[in-house]
Amino acid sequence: MLTACGQSKTDFPLATDSAAGPIVWPVPMEPMGTGMQMVTPTCTTQPTAVQQHAAVTLVNSTVAATQRYQSLGAAKANGYVPITPTGLKVVHYIQAAYVNDGRALDPGAIESLVYANTSHGAVLVAAMYTLASDQVGQMPPMPGGCLTQWHTHTNLCFSDANGAVVATTRQGPCQPGSTNRVTQPMIHVWLVPVPGGPLTVDDDDAQVVRAAEHMSPPVPRNTMA
Repeated sequence: MLTACGQSKTDFPLATDSAAGPIVWPVPMEPMGTGMQMVTPTCTTQPTAVQQHAAVTLVNSTVAATQRYQSLGAAKANGYVPITPTGLKVVHYIQAAYVNDGRALDPGAIESLVYANTSHGAVLVAAMYTLASDQVGQMPPMPGGCLTQWHTHTNLCFSDANGAVVATTRQGPCQPGSTNRVTQPMIHVWLVPVPGGPLTVDDDDAQVVRAAEHMSPPVPRNTMA
């Protein structure tokens, strides 16, 4: 709700439908890992009631939209392909048709799905929204104010042939046939119980896999991502 002076009356935590739990304030602002940057690193403004509602709506609508993608096979059938190497702890899949379609934060056109490989197969751990590939450096929409924070990557090597991530520059210069470039802004909505809740900026792969292990596997179980 809004107070008489128009400021937000915070009411955290904000319940969501995500297995990641409620949205909390402040959003964990731990230092980004090497090669990651916050788009709005100093965002500390308390969200208004309207922004709080928008953040919850984003999470809940994303949870509903991703139910069918609990099945990795269903995701692949809808055109999602791996953009990071398969077989790793965490693998990102992308639907190229959604990346440059002009829709931002649209649960009906989620640009990327994130799967963790667990002892019981791949588990969907997050939806990841991105801006279009030509929107590097642009300010993304933040309907939830500081609750909806975006980040970029600066150390990824992309294949010149198909655009997939093949390495990171901390392993040395990009190999021939790949190029380092800054990514467009992206934001996760987490679907498994990672620390920090459904809108936390990022979690390391080990934490993500541990969270995924707590989830019931889909029926039938997925293969490894």
